[in-house]
Amino acid sequence: SLEAFLTEPTRFWEYFYPTALTIAARTPTAAHEAIARLERAGVISSLITQSVDRLHSRAGSSDPVEVYGTVLVVRCERCGERYGLPEVGALIEGADDGVPRCTTSGCEYPLRPQGTLWGEALPRPAVERAWELAAEADAFFVFDSDLRTAPISLLPSVPLTRGAPLVLTLTRVKWSAAQTANVTGGDDAVEEPEPHPGVFT
Repeated sequence: SLEAFLTEPTRFWEYFYPTALTIAARTPTAAHEAIARLERAGVISSLITQSVDRLHSRAGSSDPVEVYGTVLVVRCERCGERYGLPEVGALIEGADDGVPRCTTSGCEYPLRPQGTLWGEALPRPAVERAWELAAEADAFFVFDSDLRTAPISLLPSVPLTRGAPLVLTLTRVKWSAAQTANVTGGDDAVEEPEPHPGVFT
């Protein structure tokens, strides 16, 4: 969390760094690869993701919108320098307090994860881009997301209010009967959505 990062930086990095290494060791799944293939085929035009592992990019998706950023990159808020996890590991090992600091000459500011921490706002450019894509989508698919945290939990309502097809797949979110009747079933269900849908994971 942001509070832990600010008040207990040593404990924060003791937890965060091995967790980030575990995430970095993940590999793309069949689902990641399928979405990338649909992008290359022109069926999907854009991808919005809550994932912080960059597996969509590794699977071949082009320019996914990462609304929570990534845990695989660490940055300096003072000078903007960025570091990969191997560099961060060396900096942690060399620090007396276990807190990595910027190596730019004259900076030495404590580093922080590139991704959003619990208790802080999401990066505005990514959120704005996600809203723009949702507003432009001919159809909107949500894969494997609880949609619990605002403002991202409200994202599917953007195409829904425009009358665009909305499909919820492998989600545990509870929508009202009126909403689900209009977008996932019944006589008005869309079997073949318009091309170039947006995808949210």
